[in-house]
Order: sequence, then structure tokens, then C-alpha cells
Amino acid sequence: MEQMLTQQIEGLRAKKKELEGVEKLFIKAQGIDEEIEKSRSEISDLGPEIQAIKETISELKAKKRESLSKTMESLAGKMSEVMPVGKALFDIDEDGKVFIGIQTEAGAVPYAGLSGGQKAAFDSALSYALLGAGEKLIIIEAAEMDYTRLIDTLKSIEENVDDQTQYIVNTWTRPRPGAVSEKWVVVTL
Repeated sequence: MEQMLTQQIEGLRAKKKELEGVEKLFIKAQGIDEEIEKSRSEISDLGPEIQAIKETISELKAKKRESLSKTMESLAGKMSEVMPVGKALFDIDEDGKVFIGIQTEAGAVPYAGLSGGQKAAFDSALSYALLGAGEKLIIIEAAEMDYTRLIDTLKSIEENVDDQTQYIVNTWTRPRPGAVSEKWVVVTL
């Protein structure tokens, strides 16, 4: 019987030790629960501050969009002055996606989808617009332009560009007599 009592005592000691371990886990869990509640309280306290920051970011994005919009409209307008066909397009949507291309009768065409001649006209118009007022020299590589687009480009430049801008146009073809004004000096190499 003594042996049986000893075994029961040993069993109770083991159970007590196990329960003490569980008690420590409960105390620890209670501390974690308190920390969680404290963190939730801190988060809810930050709610108005977070909302204010979100509103500020939204306002700044709107100002940025407005500023860029004015710049892009100005640039596109200046480019369109000398483009023989279509109008230059620059757009940045709310997600920050950028579209660069031209608006034709058929619709908007992204820069990557432009023909070689359209790219040559777009690139020279972009150079013209970016150089701003004052004396400037713009070189156009127009080998990709067909004859009609070349003549249209030369006429558009002549009609819309001031006398402070000088153009050098490299091309594979020579304008027929009378196709462009006497202002253009044609040199054959």
C-alpha cells in the first residue's frame, strides 16, 4: 500500500508540474491578449491620422496630375503646330500609366505603333516643342517618310515655325519643283 501511495504522490506531483506549465502558458497568453488589445487601441487612435495622410496624398496626386496635364497639353499643342498629320498625345492616367502617341482620324496610335514616317514627324515635332523659344537647329532624319508625308511635313514646318528655327532634313527624295517654297534650300549629295 505504501508503494501505491508513493505512486499516487508521484503522479500528483507530475500533474501539478504539468498544470503549473499550463498556468504559465495561460498567464503568458493573457499578457499577449493584453498586448493585442493595447495594439488595437493604438491602431484605432491612429485612424484619423492615417485618414488625414491618405487625403493629403490624394490631394498631392491631384496637384501632380493637374501640373503634368498642363505641361503635357502645352507640349502636345506646340508639337501639333508642326505635325503634318494628326495631333500629339501625352497622357498619364490615375494609375500612373503613360500614353505617348498621336491622334489620327482613325483614333489614338501609341508611339510604338507609329510608322517610320510618323515617328520621324513626331520626333522632329517633339524636338521643336522641347527646344522652346529662340534660335534653334533641328535635324530630321526623314528617310522613312514617303514623298507625300515629306512634303506635308515641310509645308507644316514652314507655315508654323518662326524664322529663328533652322531645319536640316535628310531624305532619300528630292522635292519636285514648286512642291515647297523657295525658303527651302535643296542640296543633293
